[in-house]
Amino acid sequence: MATNKELLAAEAFHRRRLVAALLSGSAYADPPGVLRAVVAGVLVALAVAGGVLAAGYLGARA
Repeated sequence: MATNKELLAAEAFHRRRLVAALLSGSAYADPPGVLRAVVAGVLVALAVAGGVLAAGYLGARA
């Protein structure tokens, strides 16, 4: 039977392995461009700002 120390070491190893796998990504896929991320961020920010303005406008009229 494994001791608590051995179980903890196995858990730490598994966590490091999982993080490394998630950060490395696929070896065959091209990484997305920075411009794509910036455009997506701007679109999300505009959608949130529009939602806040619409909620404020509807709240002021009620």
